[in-house]
Amino acid sequence: MRIVATTRRSLLSAIKDPANRKAWDEFYKIYSGFIRGIAKGKNLMDDEVEDVTSIVFTQIFKGKLKYDPGKGRFRSLLATAVRRRATDTLRKRYLYEKRMVHHASNDTRSTGTVTRIADEHTPHDVGLAKRESDEMAMRMAWSDVQQKRSPLQCQIFSEHVLHHNTVTEVMKKLGVTVHQVYSAKSRVGKVYREALKAAAYRLDHPDLPKPEKPNERK
Repeated sequence: MRIVATTRRSLLSAIKDPANRKAWDEFYKIYSGFIRGIAKGKNLMDDEVEDVTSIVFTQIFKGKLKYDPGKGRFRSLLATAVRRRATDTLRKRYLYEKRMVHHASNDTRSTGTVTRIADEHTPHDVGLAKRESDEMAMRMAWSDVQQKRSPLQCQIFSEHVLHHNTVTEVMKKLGVTVHQVYSAKSRVGKVYREALKAAAYRLDHPDLPKPEKPNERK
């Protein structure tokens, strides 16, 4: 999957236009996994996860989820929105189940408990969301690298570094020399590390381009 880098025209600005399908598709590809990761970590069922994801994207579509770069990261804003929707979902589920099974009057469970559990930043939901974000950042970074380095160098780097094949295995599989393997590892690796940092920045600051370093200005 190719992820188009967001630079001068921010992604958040682009999706303000409901007709901009391309921007919305890109936005969905980037953030849907993160949203689902948070929702799954709240012990929601699969259909509830999809409902929460749909609700959050609807909020964004309608402009109800306001992002202020001065108040924190964009992913933090998304996580908070998802947790709130998860709280609502769990509360509704609890009330439904309570009516269905006719709980006894001495039942100690309460919606307060449901709300407290859903609002907690549990290791489970944080871990799932981080994994989704890390994977998306890597896909974005790799897409960027493939536009800057030759196909052969990218293939060598992918086989050796990303898929953990030995130098000998890569040489045999791709018919390249040991020099080519180490050269690709060094040259592509440098570009990949920078691209990974830039991708992580874009995930947290979709409304702003990454600041240029003084020596990068043209």
